[in-house]
Amino acid sequence: NNDTAFLDRIHFYLPGWEIIKFAPKHFTSNFGFSTDYFSEVLKSLRRVTYTDVLEKYFTLGVHLKQRDTKPVKKTISGLIKLLHPDGVYTKDDIREYLEFALEMRRRVKEQLKRIGGMEFWETNFSYIDKEYVLMLFIGMWAGIFILIDALPRGRKVHWEEIKDV
Repeated sequence: NNDTAFLDRIHFYLPGWEIIKFAPKHFTSNFGFSTDYFSEVLKSLRRVTYTDVLEKYFTLGVHLKQRDTKPVKKTISGLIKLLHPDGVYTKDDIREYLEFALEMRRRVKEQLKRIGGMEFWETNFSYIDKEYVLMLFIGMWAGIFILIDALPRGRKVHWEEIKDV
């Protein structure tokens, strides 16, 4: 229903229409990926966490609340486990995962904004690159207004230089 407290605990929202549908061309009759091996790798990686990797390169913006920062960090950790099970990644990898995680979390907040109104009006998600001291914003900011339209496809990132750090 309209239980915003429950919905705010959803970490990630990826609309189904943005996922490619499986077709016969996606399957093979040759050697394939061993899912039982992959599931064991993922099971062993449950003990490993990469939630602190973000602080090495970036700082999250001030508009992200605790219920926003935790899902973003967990999404980044999960993406590292999936895409870099050896734990070897670069700053650019983390930036890409951070922007993706912020966009997906922002989608949750946009849906909450439709339900809960002004309580969830702040969706101006940003992060600071510690090396260049730049603040980068994800998506568009609706200010005090509630967006009626869905979010546009893909990320829109713009930056501002931080003067007082």
